[in-house]
Amino acid sequence: MNEFDGIVLAGGKSKRMGTDKSEIILDGKSFLQIQTEKLRDLGASRVYISGKSSPIPYTHHVMDVIPDMGPLGGLYSCFLECTCSNALVISVDVPLISQKTLDCLLRMHFSGNTDATVIVCIFALIFS
Repeated sequence: MNEFDGIVLAGGKSKRMGTDKSEIILDGKSFLQIQTEKLRDLGASRVYISGKSSPIPYTHHVMDVIPDMGPLGGLYSCFLECTCSNALVISVDVPLISQKTLDCLLRMHFSGNTDATVIVCIFALIFS
């Protein structure tokens, strides 16, 4: 498989949640630990964490170059640090996305001739 870096977007202010989402525990691990482990297990050359310092040894903390720009600011800042020309980006608050799904996404990206490969989820809410 081609080389890629991993990025975890973890710099949110958690205004609606009221607590840091990266520190929520699921099955004995923090959301941040779950997401960084997925990226490492998938073969990421380096793992960058946007906006959140971490004691996880193989990760690299990246502060926003332009503060208060939300996820795009985090992406921009991490892309400046990336050593690979490809990056798999995941949010810290979706720990249930499977490694199998992410592996499929990587395979699709590397088998195509595209600049970006994106998972899009469409939810339909029906009210009565």
